[in-house]
Amino acid sequence: MRQITLHILFLWTLRLFGQTNADWAAVDRIASAYDNDSIAVAKDFAKKFLFTTPNSKYRIGAIYYLAEIANKQNNIDSALILYKQVLDFLVPDTVENNYQNYSCKTLSEIYIDKKDFKNAIKYLYLTKKKFQYKHFCGNAYSADNKYITELYADCYIGEKKYNKAIEILSSEMFPDGLASNERIVDLIYSTYLKLHSKQEIKNEFLNIDKSLVIEKKKKKDYVYLEATVKIFNQKVYLPTFYLMDYQFEIAPLTNQQQKQKCIEDIKSSEIYKLTTKE
Repeated sequence: MRQITLHILFLWTLRLFGQTNADWAAVDRIASAYDNDSIAVAKDFAKKFLFTTPNSKYRIGAIYYLAEIANKQNNIDSALILYKQVLDFLVPDTVENNYQNYSCKTLSEIYIDKKDFKNAIKYLYLTKKKFQYKHFCGNAYSADNKYITELYADCYIGEKKYNKAIEILSSEMFPDGLASNERIVDLIYSTYLKLHSKQEIKNEFLNIDKSLVIEKKKKKDYVYLEATVKIFNQKVYLPTFYLMDYQFEIAPLTNQQQKQKCIEDIKSSEIYKLTTKE
């Protein structure tokens, strides 16, 4: 089972917000033991913490690591109960945490493995609507968005809703310069192959520049460029950061130069190389 292993980054995030009291230090010890594969020690620390601090607002951390341990040891029924306890925990606004976000994603993974895609999608929905990911780094947000996209696609592919899977994967098909989209490229290509032949896919990408449209857009006082192409009649949005300058203003390029820059970036992408290779 695939899992997000972001515990160390998570500790950095919490320390950044200054959560260094005694209870948090205890949860830090649980996390450190878990990250060092001292599973028995982490489990013992977590149980003792829950027994000795019945009113601590940091109990959520101990419950989360008990869920992680149960999941790692393939005690799936126990893991499901514990992850759901994490979601039910009332977290004060003063506690910055990703425990509930991580729990939703792992619950989704578990239900995908069980082929219970309805519940998997339910918990993915909660990651955006109720338990949003918190971090201080744009790269981390990009990686998280891509991972959520992969999980949604896994659900739709499992339900044989291939067009829906392609629709969501297409949003991350081209690189954004922040995080790898390697698995998304593999997923969308394998899903295309369920609907089209290799030659059809190749022809579609070889002619992708013919559908390229670049438009100037405005949102409040911010002016930006929107670039789209059509792949099998589906509109796909392209990242346009390479058409902006270092001050996030539109770079001084002619329309033809903008188009050429977009085409160059499309042709250098992994999805283009994969679909058009001999």
